[in-house]
Amino acid sequence: MANGMPMPMMGGAPSGPTGPGVVAPANAGLRTRGFILAAITIKMLTEVVRLLGATSEEGQDALKALTALSKRFGQASGDLSRQEAKFMGDRAAPVEPPPTPQQGAVWQQMVKNKLSGMGMGTEAPAPAPAPAPPTKEG
Repeated sequence: MANGMPMPMMGGAPSGPTGPGVVAPANAGLRTRGFILAAITIKMLTEVVRLLGATSEEGQDALKALTALSKRFGQASGDLSRQEAKFMGDRAAPVEPPPTPQQGAVWQQMVKNKLSGMGMGTEAPAPAPAPAPPTKEG
């Protein structure tokens, strides 16, 4: 142990069984999530085909993808399952609270400053419309 450094092991890693921390994680959970995502995708593609129409070029491409996924993963139910809703919720962006009135005022001022710096927002207000010509009574 020169200079406080540990001595390197001779011959590489020790032989014998590996500990639980070294074993690769089971992929059953990942596989299940994959099936959930496939079911969501099938539902979304079904909606795409409905919106674009099965006879349009885009709809036909979506229909091909839907057919291939349905053959492999089966038909999806019409509504979202609890697992699918949870999966999508886990992926959703966090919801931020609305700005306070003070934050809103600061934001508006920042936007005005930015626009005026870009030469925008400094235009004179539009002129008032001309009054209607008087009607002759007769």
